[in-house]
Amino acid sequence: MDFPEIWPQLSPSSRAWLIAHNGEPLPDDMVGEILRVAGGEPDPRWWTGASTEGETQLTDEAVDWIETAANDEEGRAQRSAPIRSIAGHAYPGTETDGDSAPSPASSLSRPTTRSRTAHGSIVLT
Repeated sequence: MDFPEIWPQLSPSSRAWLIAHNGEPLPDDMVGEILRVAGGEPDPRWWTGASTEGETQLTDEAVDWIETAANDEEGRAQRSAPIRSIAGHAYPGTETDGDSAPSPASSLSRPTTRSRTAHGSIVLT
């Protein structure tokens, strides 16, 4: 099994550790999880075996792949964040492709009415 197939099956905490400690020796529990996901079979495409210090290492290719995956996940998270929001809710009618400012959604067909509550908050209906 190649590392891109292993990655989504690792726990979120293991993926976060691999990103934060990319290229560092792997702790035993990380080695165990990777091998469990891989069916117990290390693959030379990502596995270098025990280092001279007794630590297990990933190949340069696997380290590079993790760095690319981390950058892709960071970019995807930034692109999916709401452009406009109040109290954690995105305004309806704004969409973005990640590279431009939000534009009105073409699927909205009803007008939006604004009103104020007794406390002065604006409500869109």
